Amino acid sequence: MRYQLFRVIFFTATVFSILFWGCGVTEPTLTPTHDKQTKQAVTTTLSMAKKGDGDTLVYLSKSKLKFKLKKEFTKEQIAQIDEYLATHEIPTVSDTIISPMRELCGTHDSYGWAFGNSYIPVAGKYLGIAFSQDVVTYSKAKMYGFSKVFVGSEPEINNALGSGFLRENMMFAISSPQQVLPTEELGSYHIDEIYEKHSATWSLSSITQKAQDVSPKKVFLSSYKWPSLIYGILPTRTYGNMYGNAINSADNIYIMCDEYTGNCFGHYFSYVYTLEDYWNEFRSYYGANKNISNWLNLTANNGDGNTHVACAWSNADANSWFDMLGNANRNGLNEVWLWASGTGNEVGVQNFSEQAWEKDWLLRSYGYYLIVWQCNSQPCYPDCQWGVGLGGWSIKQIYKLGAGTYQPYSPSSAQ
Repeated sequence: MRYQLFRVIFFTATVFSILFWGCGVTEPTLTPTHDKQTKQAVTTTLSMAKKGDGDTLVYLSKSKLKFKLKKEFTKEQIAQIDEYLATHEIPTVSDTIISPMRELCGTHDSYGWAFGNSYIPVAGKYLGIAFSQDVVTYSKAKMYGFSKVFVGSEPEINNALGSGFLRENMMFAISSPQQVLPTEELGSYHIDEIYEKHSATWSLSSITQKAQDVSPKKVFLSSYKWPSLIYGILPTRTYGNMYGNAINSADNIYIMCDEYTGNCFGHYFSYVYTLEDYWNEFRSYYGANKNISNWLNLTANNGDGNTHVACAWSNADANSWFDMLGNANRNGLNEVWLWASGTGNEVGVQNFSEQAWEKDWLLRSYGYYLIVWQCNSQPCYPDCQWGVGLGGWSIKQIYKLGAGTYQPYSPSSAQ
């Protein structure tokens, strides 16, 4: 009898055990957040198949909830988010999202998609930059989507290499025919404004010889003179003649326009107008096969509406980055360089990259973000109430959740 009773008890316990474990009942794993004093959290991966009902702790990557979150922000809070993303390094955490079990007074977490301030090149297009490090650093230049960089020494080459630039994407400055070049070859070479400023240093034969020394790598000559402008005292010689002879003396020599503002006298002379006129004339005069890239300037072409021409009486225009990147698109140029050495600041470089994105030269980072808000009003309750306009809320931290993607510009991106 006792044996049978024991069997019944054992059988019953076994059944309950199977039912309990078969239901898959588990306790949530509590994970400490970045601020242990404000909240506890559970972690839930983005790969979960469904979102729970009611007061769920789960935020899914493809949940429609994130599209509704924009409505909770005031214009002032959106401005705070934009400013924070533009002025802070945003840490990227894993695809595991930390969601509060309970938000304590004075804290609030928001989730949503946003464009960041890092860029990558559009395939087949190249933006180069020459800069001084008081304007932007090598790593920031890389982050802003520049795939090519201007260098003039071995330390600069090493700095560029350390920030991810490849040797094949470096343009090296040559200052004289006697200059010893880096041992390892680079992507291209540059000689600045020979017939405007350095005719005593260079001759046609020395230009040709230097190009042969680095062949088949490209050598770019820069000029800011209108091709038909008279060179020297003889009316039979023009800047176009001089530069034309130079670039045609070797297959690997090319010319870039580094005029930024248009001619000082503007519309008073029919042959000189805007910077766009210069780009069009260079391409027409020297040939599309020899004018394959041009320069822009970080401050002269920033599109603020001013002419940026040295002569106060001028009515010439300094076309903006936006205009000139559009000109490059129309004329089939796939490489443009930005001069940012000793002029402007990092904000200007950011603005340039945003306009380059809008002109289909760059792709922009796009990701899912956690925005941690804090309210310092006292007393915390009732003075701090999110969503009803009570309290002075500010951003404590923004985290990017997962790697995200890079997206092209579309009109809806600006909305």
